[in-house]
Amino acid sequence: MTGTSTATKNTSSCLYDVLLLEDDGSNFQTWKYCIKTVLQIRDLWTVVDGTDPKP
Repeated sequence: MTGTSTATKNTSSCLYDVLLLEDDGSNFQTWKYCIKTVLQIRDLWTVVDGTDPKP
């Protein structure tokens, strides 16, 4: 075994990556938190929630 770690589909840093939403929705709350955090950090959340004015 090497010292290199690999991420699985359920592992994410929330600041840069968003874990995949499970087909059964079992990780929805975690996914929702991560996606919202990433979008807020990248100043995109207002586009998604509709508060950003239309061009």
